[in-house]
Amino acid sequence: MPAFGSIIDRIEVDQGMIRIMGRKDVLEQAVAGGGQLTPGVRTCTRSGAPAWMKLITTFPLEHYDCPAARRQIWPRTSETPQDCCDGARQAGCSRRLEPSPFAGGRFTADWGQTGFGGRMLAMYAAKPKSELLVPFVDCLWCGDEEEPGERQIRLPDGRMQLLFNLGGGGLADFQLDGSPRHHISGGAALQGPRTRSVIIDTSAQRFAFGASFLPGGAAPFFSIPAYELVDGLVDLKDVGLAQTLIERMRDAKGVESRFQIIESALLEALKLTNAPCQRARKVVSLMRQQRTIGAIEAELGMHARGFIAWFRHHMGPSPKEFARIERFQRLLKMGEPGENWGGRAAGAGYSDQAHMIREFKSFAGITPTEYAPISPMAPNHIAVEA
Repeated sequence: MPAFGSIIDRIEVDQGMIRIMGRKDVLEQAVAGGGQLTPGVRTCTRSGAPAWMKLITTFPLEHYDCPAARRQIWPRTSETPQDCCDGARQAGCSRRLEPSPFAGGRFTADWGQTGFGGRMLAMYAAKPKSELLVPFVDCLWCGDEEEPGERQIRLPDGRMQLLFNLGGGGLADFQLDGSPRHHISGGAALQGPRTRSVIIDTSAQRFAFGASFLPGGAAPFFSIPAYELVDGLVDLKDVGLAQTLIERMRDAKGVESRFQIIESALLEALKLTNAPCQRARKVVSLMRQQRTIGAIEAELGMHARGFIAWFRHHMGPSPKEFARIERFQRLLKMGEPGENWGGRAAGAGYSDQAHMIREFKSFAGITPTEYAPISPMAPNHIAVEA
């Protein structure tokens, strides 16, 4: 029987419930082999997760404490979740199943073993509490790696982020050949929309926080046009956020208090206008339906020149470039790495497999068959071989 940690990507505990995320095919096989499941256990796919991921979710924590229920929940694994966590702790990881720091319905991911090289990491993410920020901010996040120090290729997704390194170091990225691109010594930066892959160095980023904006969602907070930030990394003090923000983040205790500091800073900077973001959301939705740029312009009642100018001001890249990035991201989420790239090319909107391979190499610097993300839940991060 397989070890629990070899098939599970993530365990979540929230409000007395356990959720488990892992490979769809393996989890379905494990469930199918166990007969009647404990009442309350069901399988479903989480919205936004890659198509090949499956979530076993929604069963009470007390089921975990019952050996008979455990045998039904993990019918074809040789370890229980606690066995897996105990083994991880003995190997140097201090984490175990414990209540979520985001109890109360906020999305959490408390403990994870990636299954890609056995790297241990903790990743927390939450929607903003303030309703005023919901139309603009996708999520607030915190990452805490057990073994920082590797370089990673970060694939483009066209989004903007606030980045904070609370570990005492700066923030930097590099060209794919290793040559330096940007370095922010203060540890707090605004990352512009990425249209190309970069290398990031996690060696100085032991404890990182961030806020990821929805497409076009950063525009109401900063006076600088988005097109001036494309593929950039800018010190926060140069875009109008308080210079004391990083110090307040470092002095604060706990994840929630730091999230609150980020939200408060964004609310202070927010210029209350939602119309551009509503239009941006509509444009992205139409792109995901594989509508042409001409069809989108007609839908919005805009001429080509005006649409391009508006799009670049609020989103950064040109509409055509952003549509390419959206198609690339759609491809990454359609199946497991290494699985049926040819079949996925048409579904993602490429004219043929050769077209898909050219675009993939253009964005990632590698071929689809070389693509191996550090985790199924981090499809935009690829470890750089030493």
